[in-house]
Amino acid sequence: MLRENLPECYFNVRLNINNLEDIKAIAENIKELFDIRVELPSKLKLKIKESPDLTHIPPCRWVLERGSYDPNQQEIRLIGPNWCLKTIIHELLHALSIFYREEDLIWSSLIDFRNIVEALTEFLTGYVLYRKRDEKPCYDFWLEKTYAPCKISYEPYVKIFAALSQVLVPLKTISRLFFCETYHDWQKMYDHFLKTYKLPHLFKNWRTPYELQEEILNALKKYYPIRIAHRFEIILENELRNLFNYSRMKKF
Repeated sequence: MLRENLPECYFNVRLNINNLEDIKAIAENIKELFDIRVELPSKLKLKIKESPDLTHIPPCRWVLERGSYDPNQQEIRLIGPNWCLKTIIHELLHALSIFYREEDLIWSSLIDFRNIVEALTEFLTGYVLYRKRDEKPCYDFWLEKTYAPCKISYEPYVKIFAALSQVLVPLKTISRLFFCETYHDWQKMYDHFLKTYKLPHLFKNWRTPYELQEEILNALKKYYPIRIAHRFEIILENELRNLFNYSRMKKF
């Protein structure tokens, strides 16, 4: 259950984020954690909006927006009372990702397979929070959904990538696919990824997360020892603290 009283760190973060340079410092920390050399857009802008906005989550949900990244305007927006450090990290990851850097991928990432891009972004957001868990309480708040600004987003889809990374796909491989810093052709990199791990096409407009889950499960049963598929199912049923224990993710 969400608490009404927000923690002191929420107010400290919002007090200390005033301009683009403040979030660029956070971006440098993200790049260091993932060991990447991708740069933020050269004309990146930051807009902080005090009043809340609603955003549409297909097919028929409307939720209070915490933040967004507009790749066409190269603008990060922090909106209303519901943004905090988790939101900043999530939107910076969008700005660094291949999906919003590569012109041929932007439209599809915003429309056709938005839930998958958002889930991958939130999965990597969780990793950043996990790595900083000894310094800040954000990781615990993210898992426990203690406060609205801190809680996990796109949870049903994110859980699938967490389970997949525990049983098959290394976290480093997922981050390479997400940032694509050395490959000029993301599609070739993605095709190689699917061939290597014998997975179904992931970047599509899934009707539900359960449809994606079943497709992955079927592939695991077809191409791998049955214990891999069983473990995938069991991990998905774990409590969030076990599911998002990033020390359990495959590394290489």
